[in-house]
Amino acid sequence: MPSYWFLPVAANSSTPRPAEPPTTRVHHHYGTAEDTGAQILRWMENPRESRCYIRACQLTLASIRRFLPVETTQASPMNHDLTNLFLHLQLAPQHAQNSHSAYILFRLRVAGLNWLGYIGPDVIIMEDIHHMRGARFFTSEISIAFYREMAVSATRPVRFIFATYVVNEPTTNVIARVYAAGGLAQSTTWWRAWDRGSSEFNALLGSRIGQVAAFIVLGGYARGTRRIARIFTISVLEGSNSFTICFEVEGINR
Repeated sequence: MPSYWFLPVAANSSTPRPAEPPTTRVHHHYGTAEDTGAQILRWMENPRESRCYIRACQLTLASIRRFLPVETTQASPMNHDLTNLFLHLQLAPQHAQNSHSAYILFRLRVAGLNWLGYIGPDVIIMEDIHHMRGARFFTSEISIAFYREMAVSATRPVRFIFATYVVNEPTTNVIARVYAAGGLAQSTTWWRAWDRGSSEFNALLGSRIGQVAAFIVLGGYARGTRRIARIFTISVLEGSNSFTICFEVEGINR
């Protein structure tokens, strides 16, 4: 099944699972976003696929700090939309007491470049990212450098990449179009999962935020070893065009 209602936001929720669209529906093509996502997936899966312009990332936190200020604090995201999903995905829980947190808050904010989010074992969480053309570093390579600061990163490659409260219009337009084409409500109470191998998955991967997640994988790991296999989405606020997105990364068995 290429997509399905995956998990309620709240544990032990009594909110009913949203309705599924009819099983027979017209195939949709999502234009440039879908084509881009399909190409990016081929780059991740096949090291011999040509014209991949993403190179292995050599950036480190120390090299970023040579040019830009980066603040770090032990802290948890404390996003209630993520609590039950973290539990299901076996990610470190969020803690109100920062001293108990397994996460580090990273904050980089200068003109034309912003990265605010959390790094934890197995996971990158981007809360507020902004990159203007000509900025010194790319969002994806900053994310890789921050994740590599985790002591476990050498033995535990990133498994999940989150982008929360996404309002980037080119991205939200793609997500809204995918929901509408499938006759789906933009639920705020249930996560929707989109599996690799569908037009919808490729379109989400080819969105602006999807490309950032994919470039983290392409720049952080050897091509042909890891890929994005599943995408989770949820609407942040009823009636708003804002989403939280999670990209699940898996190893490729040869």
